[in-house]
Amino acid sequence: MDKKISLPELRKNARISLCVEYNLTLDDRHYVGNTGDISLGGASLKASMPPLTADQALKGGKISLSLGADVLTINCMIVYVGSSNTPGFSKTGITFKNLSDEDRSKLLKFMIQHL
Repeated sequence: MDKKISLPELRKNARISLCVEYNLTLDDRHYVGNTGDISLGGASLKASMPPLTADQALKGGKISLSLGADVLTINCMIVYVGSSNTPGFSKTGITFKNLSDEDRSKLLKFMIQHL
């Protein structure tokens, strides 16, 4: 019997490859770096300084994104912490929480300008 297993697509928002500087505050510690890609639902973070660790997954924090003249500060949650040893999962994933309509509009405008 031939069985095919497929996982549902969990993303609700299209993501684009976009390098945006960020500052992340998590457990009263600060991390900096650049995004690898971004969507209206979250972002992937390239190598943070200092590095994030696997025990920080599922923790909440605040991320500030530098969008040209604007800085957007958004509540977020670490979805997973990537490992350079795992192909396809070298970046850290975050999801945005409680993104206001105004901030959503600013982020969308910035994303469209950089397509």
